[in-house]
Amino acid sequence: MKGLKKNSILLLLITFVVLFFVVKDDFNAIVDILKNVNPLWVVVGFLTMAASLFFRSLGLREVITGYKFSYSVKKAFKLETMTAFFNGITPFSTGGQPMQVLLLKEDGVRMTKGTNIIMMNFILYQAALVLLGLIALFVNLSLNLFPNNPILSNLILIGFILNTAVMIGLLIICYARKFTAFMVRHIISFLSFCHLIKDRQKTKQNWEEKLTDFHEGTVFISKNKKNAALGFVYQFIGLFLLYVIPLFTFYAMHDFESMNALEAVVSSAYTMIIGAFVPIPGGSGGIEFGYSQFVGNFAPATFVSASLLIWRLTTYYLPMIVGGVLFGIRKGDAS
Repeated sequence: MKGLKKNSILLLLITFVVLFFVVKDDFNAIVDILKNVNPLWVVVGFLTMAASLFFRSLGLREVITGYKFSYSVKKAFKLETMTAFFNGITPFSTGGQPMQVLLLKEDGVRMTKGTNIIMMNFILYQAALVLLGLIALFVNLSLNLFPNNPILSNLILIGFILNTAVMIGLLIICYARKFTAFMVRHIISFLSFCHLIKDRQKTKQNWEEKLTDFHEGTVFISKNKKNAALGFVYQFIGLFLLYVIPLFTFYAMHDFESMNALEAVVSSAYTMIIGAFVPIPGGSGGIEFGYSQFVGNFAPATFVSASLLIWRLTTYYLPMIVGGVLFGIRKGDAS
């Protein structure tokens, strides 16, 4: 709980610093733009974000039910929203998956099975992320949406390669049983040689038991092709809805011509790739930089700054706040 409070305070400080740099040059102009936003389109953005979380929760539920556990859509949606809170307050969004495993355990899913479920769900999410990133790369190469910037181009390429490598690495861990066991044995031997592990044999035995349980659960995709396919489709739709939200921020500010849905999706995909490099909760700093660089190709800087504030509220702060409230209610009910 202390770590939770510490991360929350750090996040608030980072937020204020980032907001300061976003608005410091054109504060009055940005305020004037925000005063005149159409609240209807802001609500459309909020609902689109909720729909994004809903489809991602459907993807998670497909995996859970594929493992023969009964889990309602409502519970899956709450779990996905609470995950947004823990992803939002931890560097590289590392807090979400462990918390999902713990919350599933509270719902009666054994820890090993819960780990398998979250791993499979993450693989499907990562596959959807890579496919959308690949589509964004091809669209930009075909339509040349953004001016050639070597630094940004290299960051995007590296980010895409890393995301692809993560997905392939997870699949290797899941399905290359002998190779994974070989690597684990040698890593444990190396750590023992460095005197970082006291009982090498016991550690090996523990990890071999965990790997056996884990690999028995990773036959999910081969045995549950329909669940896996639906899970992937739901994750893809959820990400697409998330990526189209910048368009509604433009509409909220009465601009219906500067950006279209395709440009919004490609800009968001690239922005998320840039943000993934920043080891700060929510990718703060990197996300704002990426947004200003890519969305900035379609509108003046002041307009983009106002759009950025609405977009971050919609896609990051609001889901995180709602997720935190839901988690607090759950903990309160449990105590």
